[in-house]
Amino acid sequence: MLQNVVVDKTDVIRILHVDDDSSQGDFLNYFLPVSDGSFTIQPISDPGKVLDELRKNRYDCVVTDYQMPELNGIELAALIRKEFDIPIIIYTGQGSEEVAEAAFSVGIDDYLRKEMDPSHYQVLAKRIRSVVEKKRVDSLYRTVVEQTSDALLIFVDNRAVYANKALLDLLGIDKVSDFGKNPFRFFAEGDREKAITRLQQVLSTGKSDGYHKYQLQNEHGDRLYVEVSTSPVTYNGKKGIICFARDITEKYKLEEERRETQERLESLVNLAPDGIVTVDLNGIVTSVNPAFSKLTGFNDEEIVGVNLLSLPTLQKSDFLHHFKLFRYVVKGKLPPPFELVYKRKDGTKGWAEAHACYIDFKDKKEILAIIREITERKQMEQVKKNKLNNNEWTFKQPNPDQIVTEGRMVSDLLFLINDELMNPLNDLNEFVKDLKNDPERIKEFEPVMEKHLKRALGFLSDVTNRIVDMNKVPEIEAIEQENVVPQNQSN
Repeated sequence: MLQNVVVDKTDVIRILHVDDDSSQGDFLNYFLPVSDGSFTIQPISDPGKVLDELRKNRYDCVVTDYQMPELNGIELAALIRKEFDIPIIIYTGQGSEEVAEAAFSVGIDDYLRKEMDPSHYQVLAKRIRSVVEKKRVDSLYRTVVEQTSDALLIFVDNRAVYANKALLDLLGIDKVSDFGKNPFRFFAEGDREKAITRLQQVLSTGKSDGYHKYQLQNEHGDRLYVEVSTSPVTYNGKKGIICFARDITEKYKLEEERRETQERLESLVNLAPDGIVTVDLNGIVTSVNPAFSKLTGFNDEEIVGVNLLSLPTLQKSDFLHHFKLFRYVVKGKLPPPFELVYKRKDGTKGWAEAHACYIDFKDKKEILAIIREITERKQMEQVKKNKLNNNEWTFKQPNPDQIVTEGRMVSDLLFLINDELMNPLNDLNEFVKDLKNDPERIKEFEPVMEKHLKRALGFLSDVTNRIVDMNKVPEIEAIEQENVVPQNQSN
């Protein structure tokens, strides 16, 4: 069936017919094309000229008589075999079992006795086509096996009997005999025993069991990694094993590098002092690091797998803001670092600064957020703000020793002004950048920008008025630390 697939019945089969009786050539030229229209026959009556003819022209088969002067058919076949790999059929009327045995011993492909019945030529035509198609299939197999990039090895009686060029090149040897008495010597220790056991199992069960990975060391000392598939086979009438090996050394090294990189990244994430959380584009939390759990008090099971907008760490009052922010990120636009209020498991609240970026994890894009704790910083900012927002001030006659303190007070106050103005002005600057990239968001940003602007201008106006009032009073009491003590503090 396979021969029918790979051999085209319409292909011309060129036959070189050798017989000292030229009438035999005439018979073949007449009857064979009737039986098989793809045959062309070239007769030759002198067996001494056969080798020259084969060197000059291509033939698919040689059909030769046995009894001929000077050179018989078996002697001619032996000469042909030394130089050409071509099917040979002994076609004779003087044959016997002894002749047939001698003919096959020199490597002929078939032996047929002549008969007078014209229908006999149909038998000869079938024999010719059979040996030619078998040779073509064998040649095709040989070409595929030798040219394939996969290495191929055949074991019989625990001995390597065939290896293709790909395998010889892989192992750094020249011929199959270089395997020596131990065909498993190229396997790394540990893998050698596994390979031997596996081959014995395939031989005993008669079934293949898929691909297995092994480590090898070739003749040059190079360490290799291969995937090997083994199957039972019959080779020259004996049970054997055929092995297909694929070199995966580069693939293995890349996988090892990827695994090592992944392990290093996991170590960095687990040891990072800041909280780290990853979220897929559906809004589901896929991982958190230990610092995040320590920051919020929630463990992995309480966070991973939860929708971002349902996280217990986020305030429900901020739901709309976080939803808009996530939708902004999903569209491929990463926001600048932003601050948020988060809830801890014990019910207390804290401030955090978040930085977001995209990562590719297992061929999927996710969002990675780094959460930095800034509660202490925000509390200090709030204290400063409360002091500056106080409307009542306490004044006393300063003594001469407090003049320097007064100057320090003014310096500290100027520092507070600079510090308090930076946040709203920086926020306004970020909004302006975003609007340059996406002008259509003006309606969304306008009220927020106006709020930040009023905050900055109001603060600047209030502090300016207070400085003017302070300069009008001749005696100012140097208050502890900040020189200004607010009468009323708001939370």
